[in-house]
Amino acid sequence: MTNTNEKTKLYHFLQIHFLEETSITFQDFPPLEELATWFSKSGKIWTCRNKNLTLEEFKKQFLEITHIDEDKVMITDGGIGRGIGGAISPLS
Repeated sequence: MTNTNEKTKLYHFLQIHFLEETSITFQDFPPLEELATWFSKSGKIWTCRNKNLTLEEFKKQFLEITHIDEDKVMITDGGIGRGIGGAISPLS
């Protein structure tokens, strides 16, 4: 039997808020796929799961990949969730 702690991983959920109208398309930036696990990648708010980078490092890499001006996007830590057996749920 596997210990529950071995199955449970903590993830940071990040949100990318585009502050102005943007024509950015996720598919135009293939390196973004490797940056995180993406849940929403269209519209004015994108959401992803990140477990390997600090928020600051994620921001830096996102801006380098997309070439978006820092003042046109707000990247926030949307909270912490728990992954158990492939399912993601917020921490209580």
